[in-house]
Amino acid sequence: MNQQNESAFNDSEPDSAVVQKKSAASCIVYDSLSYLLLLVLLLLGGGYYGYRLLQDQLNQYTSETPADLPVIEYTAEQLADWCSSGGRSYPRALRARMFSTEESNR
Repeated sequence: MNQQNESAFNDSEPDSAVVQKKSAASCIVYDSLSYLLLLVLLLLGGGYYGYRLLQDQLNQYTSETPADLPVIEYTAEQLADWCSSGGRSYPRALRARMFSTEESNR
């Protein structure tokens, strides 16, 4: 009878060792899955936050209607002068035209 108890004890010992190994392995698997799930949630949350931030910036700095641009008209003589100078006098002509237009609107 003592041998049966010893063999029963020896038989149950490997089972408990297997159970302990399974629980250690399952702990690693569950931890890895938990970290993977956490990473996916953080990436989705960060992506959504970035999307909302981008949309807010676009809405803040854009408009539904186009901006009014000043209309600058040149006479044929002014265009001929500009073309003959090779376009070098364009900034001066533009500034002069813009300032003369603003002064005439006042």
